[in-house]
Amino acid sequence: MKPLQLTLRAFGPYAGETTIDFERFGGAGLYLITGDTGAGKTTLFDALSFALYGEGSGAFRKPEMLRSKYASPEQKTEVLLRFEDKGAVYEVRRTPSYLRPAKRGKGEAQQLAEAELRLPDGSVKTKVKEVNETLEDILGLNREQFLQTAMISQGEFLKLLLASTEERQKIFRKIFHTERFAGLQDFLKAESNAYEREYELLEQKRRNYLERLQLEGEAEALRQAVLRRERPAEELLSLLPASLSALELEKNEATALREAKNEEISELSAAIVRAEASEQRARLHREKEAELLRGRAALTEQREALARIRREIEEKTARWEELPAYRALLPKYEEFARTSAARAAQEVRVKEGEKALRRAAESLHAAEELLNKSRAESRELADAGEALARCEAKASELKERSLLLSSVQRKIKDYADCFHEGKQAQGVFLKEREAYEQAELAYGKAYRLFLAGQAGLLAEELEAGSPCPVCGSTEHPKPAEKPRETPSEAELKQLEEARKHCQERAERAAKQHSALKERLSQQKQQLSEQAARLFPETDFRELDRSAKAEQECLKRATAENEALLTQCGKREVRRRTLSEALPGIEKAAAERLSEQGAANEVLAAARQSLEGLVAAEAAERKQLPAEDIEVLRERIRLLESEQRSAREAEQSLAEKTAAAEQALSRAEGELKALAAAEGKEESSVTAAELKEKKLAFEAARAALSERTEVLGARLSNNRETLERLGTLEKERSVLLQRLQAAKSLADTASGQLSGQDKIMLETYVQLDYFERMLLRANIRLMEMTEGRYELVRSKEAENKRSQSGLSLDVVDHYSGSERSVKSLSGGESFQASLALALGLSDTVQEEAGGIRLDAMFIDEGFGTLSEGALRAALNTLLELAAGQRLVGVISHVPELKEKIERQIRIRKQADGGSSAEIILP
Repeated sequence: MKPLQLTLRAFGPYAGETTIDFERFGGAGLYLITGDTGAGKTTLFDALSFALYGEGSGAFRKPEMLRSKYASPEQKTEVLLRFEDKGAVYEVRRTPSYLRPAKRGKGEAQQLAEAELRLPDGSVKTKVKEVNETLEDILGLNREQFLQTAMISQGEFLKLLLASTEERQKIFRKIFHTERFAGLQDFLKAESNAYEREYELLEQKRRNYLERLQLEGEAEALRQAVLRRERPAEELLSLLPASLSALELEKNEATALREAKNEEISELSAAIVRAEASEQRARLHREKEAELLRGRAALTEQREALARIRREIEEKTARWEELPAYRALLPKYEEFARTSAARAAQEVRVKEGEKALRRAAESLHAAEELLNKSRAESRELADAGEALARCEAKASELKERSLLLSSVQRKIKDYADCFHEGKQAQGVFLKEREAYEQAELAYGKAYRLFLAGQAGLLAEELEAGSPCPVCGSTEHPKPAEKPRETPSEAELKQLEEARKHCQERAERAAKQHSALKERLSQQKQQLSEQAARLFPETDFRELDRSAKAEQECLKRATAENEALLTQCGKREVRRRTLSEALPGIEKAAAERLSEQGAANEVLAAARQSLEGLVAAEAAERKQLPAEDIEVLRERIRLLESEQRSAREAEQSLAEKTAAAEQALSRAEGELKALAAAEGKEESSVTAAELKEKKLAFEAARAALSERTEVLGARLSNNRETLERLGTLEKERSVLLQRLQAAKSLADTASGQLSGQDKIMLETYVQLDYFERMLLRANIRLMEMTEGRYELVRSKEAENKRSQSGLSLDVVDHYSGSERSVKSLSGGESFQASLALALGLSDTVQEEAGGIRLDAMFIDEGFGTLSEGALRAALNTLLELAAGQRLVGVISHVPELKEKIERQIRIRKQADGGSSAEIILP
């Protein structure tokens, strides 16, 4: 990659547009970037890096920090780079993300990052990610590799020179991407740890199995010794088969005893059943005899109760025969009740009619009152429309005058602003004119001194034997002396430029002041013409006060008219509403009058009907007994209930007596059957005695069963545990072999083998890059130090715990000693750092597929070199720039300014920002 042209706009300290045309250097060779500290030399590197990769060249210069603080708000920040790669020309333009003034409204908006890449075939890519990927493919280097090969910073490589093995590992990992080997180290370590954890789990599992064994005697003592790690587990495993055989024999003997007990218990159970059956029959015989006695007594009671209820029925029959006559009176009472209800309902209707008549009278009165009031109000609002029209005309007049006043006030403010701006411009003009006069005086005085000292200036250049340019003599016995105050030609030129600059500033200030005076005169004329319409007799100087007074008057008049307008509007609305409502109000009054007449008619008819119902109710009352219908109904209900209860009681007692006779007959038959079944010979042993004996046998059987189960569980547990231990031993053997192999690999890759160098796998891979880098670096270092110094790998680690392999020493061939690179002086450290940086650059290019960079940039560091070391370093750079390579060096060292004639000179501007200029011999 070779830059052809770089253009910066509002980038870093470059406020305007700055263009660096690298093609003026001829496409190859060495050039110097020089200028004041902070002027923006390194910013050129930032711009190149940003154009190619979207980021600056330093870790601390983020894209959002690249916006120029000297640029105007509307100036867009961007970098345009045209470069050549493998004979093809590309053009890339980028804009960083930064805050800019919002295009709509006030405040700020975020300018998004932009990128555009124009390819040799004319196609254009505009997406940031797409541009980044395409440029990386074209260059063949990512940003980190580019910064390590094309942009060499002395400070960064001094860190690489003095870094420890661990720090240098991190640097090489980032440059050469060796993290995959570190990943392999971690993988092998993790796999070894996994096998170790798995082996520990098997050990714990084995111990758990041993704890589960249930042994006795000598075997149990051996198990405890194994758990205490006093005896080997294999000894216990060999003893387990015999222990299991003895346990199985003991279990079989317990099972046989339990079966014998089962047979004895079965025989006792049969005897208990027979004894309980005999005892049950005797108990039933006694119970049946008692039940027969109770049945006979209950039957006698039932018969006596039945005779009593039948006598009561005979006594009450005469009263029950009166029920038909009572029932015949009920319809007459119900007819009288209906007549009474109709009379009561009619009384309610009469009362409602009276209420309706009163309401109709009240409604009629209210309607007539509303009608009279509305007619009076309508007459009072007859002039509301005319009053409203007058108020609206007044409002329009006030609004027109207010708009005219606002326009006059704006022009008064514009005139005042222009007047103050003119005063300020007059002050600037006077100040610039005074500065110009001072510069003119200083230049005139210096010019006169310069002319007076010409003889002394010519005498300074005279040499013995050379002719004088004035008289031609080759001898100069008494050359003229230059006065001390005589300025140099450069100083005179500087004063002349200052005078010209002050003259230009004074002329600009005069033009600006004249323009403001003209604008002020025009604004005064326009203001006077417009104000005359409001204040025809007012002096111009009193316009502002008159306008404020008029504003207050208009404000009061407008408020008063708005209040009156609101009142007139309400009166006009009310007038229209009444005009529309009056016909309806008159119609409603007529309807209320009609409703009152109808209510009178309804009430008269209701009163006439009520009189007829009252007469009918009195006639029916004379035909009935004195008692009420409810009393009659209660008497009928009580007689019917009494009759029904007596009949039901008689029927219930008759049924119970029959049932008792049947139950007594059944009990007598069952008693005869039990008596016939008795008489057989029974056993002399009771069921309770037999049950007690059975309980004793069952307890003995339970003990035997428990013993059998315990022995069986122990036998099953020990057999299962022995099988699992056998399987576990096979797994342990296989896993132990894997663990040993994995640990050996992990220790080898991590540099942890006992008695070996502590070199990790990643470091071993990095050693190849390191050796190649040192080989190339030493070629240049030996040239720069005239064969004195050579960089070599340290043979020992920095301490016993540190990794080794990437530590760096220096061999001093003058003294024959080998020592740490940290012992080098400042200038020697720079030489070693530069050589190391160039060696790394060559190695990275080779690693990136043999990519050749036709441009390199080296930043600072030459100020620490002696004259000889500087000359050697410069020769190295000249060799580096040989052929087609263009090499740029940033430095402010005076010797380099003299020796490198092709330069990019950076200057700070007086008004802020910087400018760049290409200097060619």
